[in-house]
Amino acid sequence: MPAILLKPIHLAAILSLLIFTGQARAEEAEDKVLIEDEYGVTNPEELSMNYYVKNMNRNLRRGHDFVCSLGYLATKSGDHKTALKIFKNCAKHGNQGSKVWMSYMHQNGYGVKKDPKAATDWVKESAQEGYSIGKYNYGLALLKGYGVKRDAKAGKALIDEVAKQGDIHAKELQENNYNPDVVTPDADQLDQQNLF
Repeated sequence: MPAILLKPIHLAAILSLLIFTGQARAEEAEDKVLIEDEYGVTNPEELSMNYYVKNMNRNLRRGHDFVCSLGYLATKSGDHKTALKIFKNCAKHGNQGSKVWMSYMHQNGYGVKKDPKAATDWVKESAQEGYSIGKYNYGLALLKGYGVKRDAKAGKALIDEVAKQGDIHAKELQENNYNPDVVTPDADQLDQQNLF
């Protein structure tokens, strides 16, 4: 199975996620005990991931897409159920990065059954809506025939389009005759191996 290449999140987003992680873990360690003193409240609900997940729709309607980045935090910490909930909701509200992450979840079986077609459908939707990472990943899927009928011509066209926008991974694919193994080395072989 090909690995979908995801571009890194900006440093500021990662730092904010780390802050939320620390706060969420501190809250768990305190058994969600709220302590109020002259300095304020320790572990206030509004600093927890649960608060943002519970209020996700309201925040998304207000244009606070940062809540979508919490899906990244959740999946990287192994809470795939929460990540899936966040990404699905954000994707429904038009967040393109969440559509790519929904693809990742389906591709790897995180919170859902592995499903190549569903994984590819998510990046196809994102590509059709003009998102460059969606175009790149859908182009890879077309080149490999992953979750979709193989169509090298259409895959190359998407890769070329993204390369014109300056994407270094797309340019690398072009320079290597559109060989997906250059950008996703051994991904297919690794998925087929017995690791133990």
